[in-house]
Amino acid sequence: MKNQKVKEVEAVKISILAVLADWLQGSESYFDPYNDGALESAIKHAKAEVKQEIGQMLGEILEMDVQQLEKTYMEIGEPKSELPF
Repeated sequence: MKNQKVKEVEAVKISILAVLADWLQGSESYFDPYNDGALESAIKHAKAEVKQEIGQMLGEILEMDVQQLEKTYMEIGEPKSELPF
């Protein structure tokens, strides 16, 4: 009974993360060409890009199987230059 409840909670968490990944990937910023200066526009554009990149990375993680996740987790101890991200 307890294991079933844990699995249900994990499934809900994964669903929520999948929705978050989709939302981040589809994230866009509103640019106001009349009131925003060049710096404001650049910041909004950069924020939108970062959201989309995070969404893509999260989506990739959610698509990994257990073996890929374990391999990636084991690589965390390696030097940053050898990591896939």
